[in-house]
Amino acid sequence: MIVNILNSVFNFVQGVVSTIFGSGVLPPQPPLPPPPQLRPIARDDFYTTDEGTPLSVPAPGVLANDFDFRGLPLTAILISNPSNGTLTFNSDGSFVYTPNAGFTGTDTFTYQASNGVSRSLVATVTITVNATNQPPVANDDSYTTDVDTPLTVPAPGVLANDTDPNGDPLTAQLVDGPANGTLVLNPDGSFTYTPDTGFSGTDSFTYQASDGSALSNVATVTIDVGLTP
Repeated sequence: MIVNILNSVFNFVQGVVSTIFGSGVLPPQPPLPPPPQLRPIARDDFYTTDEGTPLSVPAPGVLANDFDFRGLPLTAILISNPSNGTLTFNSDGSFVYTPNAGFTGTDTFTYQASNGVSRSLVATVTITVNATNQPPVANDDSYTTDVDTPLTVPAPGVLANDTDPNGDPLTAQLVDGPANGTLVLNPDGSFTYTPDTGFSGTDSFTYQASDGSALSNVATVTIDVGLTP
């Protein structure tokens, strides 16, 4: 009796297995899908240059910090040009950026890295153009006074018509004094000129404007003594 029951159970289980798996051989599996096309990775880049100074970056340039998952070689493709300069951009990642005259601040351009099959997301190259100190510009001055009469000119004096491209404050520095009188020239551009006793004619002195870092051209101050009608 027990043997019959066991045989029945075995036959039942065998039937279920046969029903589910047929002959007992698993059916063939469908082929795996192809691997995804992994795009290259392009990272943003940052550079600096000085005002009026071209920035030249050799290869691999912007590609130096980019990579491809399959190790394929990368080329650089320009997407957008800078707004405040000119750009020569090469596929090997090298480039030359020339800021516009007088421009300082931040400029950008964008690119993608390509492995020949797919492209990266767009990466941004940021270039900071630093301001550089420009020398002041000094202009000649002319004054008149009477014979034996000191000439006193208050600040800004000789600096009144001088300029600094960077907007820096200016001071006056004497280069050569007058030949026919005495002079006291102050840093704020004010001065007192005293002609020699009895002198009548044209006298002069020269000075430079300083912004603390650079000197201007030499400017001439002309003083006519006793020549007014």
